[in-house]
Amino acid sequence: LPKTFPIWDELFQTLVKYDPYDGAHGRIPQKEKSIHQAGYSVMYNYSQPWTTHFSVQSYDDVNYGYFQSRFNVSKPVILDEVQYEGNLSNYSIDDLSAAQETDRFWMANSNGNMCGHSEDVLPNSTDNPAGTTILWNNFGEVLRGESYGKIGWFYNYMVNLNIHPPFDQLTSKCLLLDTWNDDNIPHCLISSL
Repeated sequence: LPKTFPIWDELFQTLVKYDPYDGAHGRIPQKEKSIHQAGYSVMYNYSQPWTTHFSVQSYDDVNYGYFQSRFNVSKPVILDEVQYEGNLSNYSIDDLSAAQETDRFWMANSNGNMCGHSEDVLPNSTDNPAGTTILWNNFGEVLRGESYGKIGWFYNYMVNLNIHPPFDQLTSKCLLLDTWNDDNIPHCLISSL
C-alpha cells in the first residue's frame, strides 16, 4: 500500500486549506471528504487526517473491521454505488429489483457499513437510446422505483429501539448459514430472516 498519493494528497490539502466548512472556530461542521474507491488492490491511504470516511464503490460483503484494521483508523465506511434498482437492460449494474437493492442495504448495515442509494428506472420500462429521459442517478428529481420506500422502512426499523434491542446484542441465524452468491461471497437476503 503506497504511503502517499502525491496528486490526491495535494488536492485534499488544498481543499482543507480553503474549505469554509472546516468546523473550526464554531463554523459550520466540515463537509465529508473521501475518494470514490473502486477495487481493493490499490487503495488510497484513508489514514490521512483529511479523509472523513471510506467511500467504496462496491457491494462486496466486506465489513467495517477490514478497513479499520487495514488502515489502523476508525472512520465510517460508505458503500457507494452498490449498483442500482433499474430497468436498463443494456447495463447489468442498472437492473436490480427493488428487493435486491434493499438487500444491499441490509448487507451493508449488517456489516457495520453505510450504503448509498440510487436508481435508473425509466418511466415506461424500455431503454432510451436517445438518452433524453431524466434519471435519478444523473439528475435527481423523481424517484420512480420501489426500493427507496423499502429502504426508508428499513431505516425506521433500524433506529427504533422500542421494537428490538440494539443490534450489537442480536444474533442472526441467517449469518450463521453457509450461503454463497454467484461471486462466491457469503450472502444473506433480508427476506430470509
